[in-house]
Amino acid sequence: MTMTAEDRREARRLEGRMVHLALANGVRMDDVALISFGRTSVWAFVNGGDKFVPVEHVIAVWESQPYRSAA
Repeated sequence: MTMTAEDRREARRLEGRMVHLALANGVRMDDVALISFGRTSVWAFVNGGDKFVPVEHVIAVWESQPYRSAA
């Protein structure tokens, strides 16, 4: 399964936000900072470091919900 052109446009709108990434190999990257969703690679900031993932490996991107205190 690959992302459609519309999915990629929506992913680009999430640049600069905290997101979840689902990868084709079953890996899920939760609460990462999406730096850039480019033509060939996705740049995310994960656990204090940069991570680059080929776009064709990404099957879904969605925004993380902000943490809300129970207070």
